[in-house]
Amino acid sequence: MGSLKPTYISIPESRGLTHTLTPTNPNIGTSDLITCVGVYLPISATRCFVAHINAYFDKPEAKSEFEKRWTTTEQGAQIREEVLRRLREHSQREGWSARDVVESGRKVVVMCPCYKDGKQGLRLSGVFVVEAIREFVGGVPVEEYFDNGLQKGFVLNVFVLSVCHEGGADESVL
Repeated sequence: MGSLKPTYISIPESRGLTHTLTPTNPNIGTSDLITCVGVYLPISATRCFVAHINAYFDKPEAKSEFEKRWTTTEQGAQIREEVLRRLREHSQREGWSARDVVESGRKVVVMCPCYKDGKQGLRLSGVFVVEAIREFVGGVPVEEYFDNGLQKGFVLNVFVLSVCHEGGADESVL
């Protein structure tokens, strides 16, 4: 059986949006996550927020893109606060709140293929992005996909309530 590749609204890197899905276009997601964080926040039965978050401090001395993502605790706290600020501003501007996510009764989906603690007190920036998302949504169940090898993205169909990972389908219900 081949890989399921649905047509979907694709959220590009460093972007996020609040979107109302319709039965004719029910799929939304993001791809090419490596050290970035993909997030799906359900707001209602047909409305959601999806983002592809790429947070890091520019390090001209870094030898690779991956190396730029190693983050100190102090830098991580700044990333966490910035992600929280942007989530709060966006949700307020779009007329929804973390309470709507809680009341939706659906799980939040967070994916970060490279989610690691490093040596000498360094962690990848995605760790701090995920902390901010968890804080924003409070006690809502979070479906987490970390260090998941080849799966670097997701597509969600809010009417079927299943996750389709880039590279194959997963029938888990949200």
